[in-house]
Amino acid sequence: MAQNKEQLDKLLGFISTIIQDPGNEEFTKKLRALVSPNGESGAFAVSAGSNSKIDSIYELCIERIIHDQAVRFYNGFPIEELKSSLIADFVRMEHFRRKDNFDDFCLAMYQQIECVTSHFVKDSAYVGIVSKMMDYSAYTPDGIFEVRISPDETGKLYRVGDLLYGKEDTQNRFTPINDSKLYATNKTNSVLYFVGYQAKMKSSDYNEYVFYRDMLNKIYLCRNRNHRGNNPSLYQQSVYNEIDPYKSEFYLKFLGVLAFFIGSVRCGYAHLKHIKDVIDRNEFSFVSQKVTAENAKGPKILGKLPEELLRRK
Repeated sequence: MAQNKEQLDKLLGFISTIIQDPGNEEFTKKLRALVSPNGESGAFAVSAGSNSKIDSIYELCIERIIHDQAVRFYNGFPIEELKSSLIADFVRMEHFRRKDNFDDFCLAMYQQIECVTSHFVKDSAYVGIVSKMMDYSAYTPDGIFEVRISPDETGKLYRVGDLLYGKEDTQNRFTPINDSKLYATNKTNSVLYFVGYQAKMKSSDYNEYVFYRDMLNKIYLCRNRNHRGNNPSLYQQSVYNEIDPYKSEFYLKFLGVLAFFIGSVRCGYAHLKHIKDVIDRNEFSFVSQKVTAENAKGPKILGKLPEELLRRK
């Protein structure tokens, strides 16, 4: 039968979808029997060793599906020059997940986060935005970037530097975000705030921000287990003890964090120009707000961040 290649590809994709379903084991067995050298259907009998070829074809189909998923995942991502690398790392990440290789899965996932973060911290305009915003209020009263809360007479305003570094760290916040002395997590946290939240968080966003900040840190710590001779600190080991018994769950949790991070960059990237324009023209409006215990400290503020949260690459 003269079937065209497109039709055959669709058929192959359909069969691949069926045999991936855990409920179709019987079909998969019959399919293997159909092409087995010991099968009764002589018209479909093939040479010895064909099972390994079938396995190879099956793996090829899966890899094709994963690549297509990666392309769709990064569809609309605004930094075009990064997409090929991000897609390749996504494919590797899913490959490791299928092999139940959790540490390498985390490594491939973090490499996507690192790739995006590195792009921003190499951008002089972004570096300037971060440096100039450290002393501004971390929150906006109505989610409008250029409307900031003005400091009260006691100077207890909760600032961007407090959010990113902790209130007790008054030194690193004034270090350029592209400085090699800063920790990898400092840089990722800045992207989360300035790009992901578009530097216009409301105080009600704090708990969500902390959740994603801490989950990104956990991905980073799991990535670090690939390093030879890595002796985890007590804090790192406590994170591993939390994750290791539930790796199947954390595969999905971490994928959700990656989706949030990439999705927020996709949405927030274009807003950086507006942030820069407002800063350059000093077009901020300041509103008075009585500093309460909540907005003075930040909701449930952690104070000084654990040293392990700031571990370098």
